[in-house]
Amino acid sequence: MMSDECPETKVADAISKAVIDHRVIALVVMSTIASLMLEFAYKCSSRQPFFEKLSQKRKWVINSHLQRAPLAPLLLVGYVLAIYILATGCNVASAYMLTSAFLAATMDFQEWVRFWPRDLPWEYIWHHIAVIVLGIQFCDLGLKSTWQWCIFMANIGVQWCTNYVSNLIFLSPSVRVCKWATRCQFLVIPAKTCNVCIMCHKIKEAAETGTWGIAAMLTVTCLGYTYIFVKSASFYLRFDAQKYFSTHQGVWNRSAPLAESEESIESGAKSQV
Repeated sequence: MMSDECPETKVADAISKAVIDHRVIALVVMSTIASLMLEFAYKCSSRQPFFEKLSQKRKWVINSHLQRAPLAPLLLVGYVLAIYILATGCNVASAYMLTSAFLAATMDFQEWVRFWPRDLPWEYIWHHIAVIVLGIQFCDLGLKSTWQWCIFMANIGVQWCTNYVSNLIFLSPSVRVCKWATRCQFLVIPAKTCNVCIMCHKIKEAAETGTWGIAAMLTVTCLGYTYIFVKSASFYLRFDAQKYFSTHQGVWNRSAPLAESEESIESGAKSQV
């Protein structure tokens, strides 16, 4: 059965068309969801005993991770959809890709509006531009949804899960949990590598078909994503969880009035050889 003959494909396309036709309503709804998730993050993080001792940048990152964590399971559906598309030939990716890309872009755009240029950490600017540009491609430029993009967004779901776990490095009162959370950050490297490969493949496809605008925007997305990927991986490769814990949570457990600084975070990273 051809993809355009599948009733599932027609339903998915109808949903995506409805979102596009009512994009302002969709933006309001998704912005509201993002705001509620951020409020949820603030309430969760404020209950953590060590949270107030962290730097403002670290607080921002932790709340950003908490905001996205409840939505991560929704993105993981992409793996199921990719298998379904490959098994049946029915492309049901459009609704999933449009809504997930729209939601991710909305969250990053909301942060961009609220925190840039004063409070948005400069190293995350590339990332936010990349996500927003990807959302524009699906929502405004008609980037075709495929099974590869389903895997891409599902990998983002995995990334959001490991980001949530990374919060334990800075909040857990247990050194064992801190070390475990650090090791977990390496589990997402295959997913991120896969995403870079998917984007490179899509850039090549766009160039071969002469859609240079899409190719250029995908290149921006790929560069931004890769930059954060490399920066994050290099940080955790150098990070010494035991040293960080002993100079932070270990001290705070003794009720010492020490607050975290950016320099103290870097001191937990091993010097590269």
